[in-house]
Amino acid sequence: MRRHFTNDARCTLYGADVDDVNHVLRICPHKYFTWKELVRAEKLEEIFKLDIKAWIKCNLTNPKMFAKEPIGWELMFGRVCWYIWCFRYDICFQVDDDSPQCSSLEQARSWLDTVVAAASSTAQLRQSLAATRHGRVQWSSPPLG
Repeated sequence: MRRHFTNDARCTLYGADVDDVNHVLRICPHKYFTWKELVRAEKLEEIFKLDIKAWIKCNLTNPKMFAKEPIGWELMFGRVCWYIWCFRYDICFQVDDDSPQCSSLEQARSWLDTVVAAASSTAQLRQSLAATRHGRVQWSSPPLG
């Protein structure tokens, strides 16, 4: 409604009165189970009480506050929010996509696994290169003939 894409400000999934960023990312019942899967049980109610800006800032600056798995949380949090947003966009604009449908959470986990694997490969390559540099390298001429 705010961007004048529609005259109806209600949630297209559940008919809630307001379909704003806060609703799309957190309040919509469709996404409650995504956050339930990622957030520590004792903190679940708290994430719905913070205003949207404080919630985002807290998740990006203090991963241990809410996350069940704080390692890589900043990446996971950002990616889950992105996939939720894309999911809602597809619904609002009736994007007809033939690709297999998986949840925002599954997509974010798959993406994070790829990032972690790439980082691990890069770290191994750096270690290998560092070990080579510290070793003695000497040129020898090829055999004659």
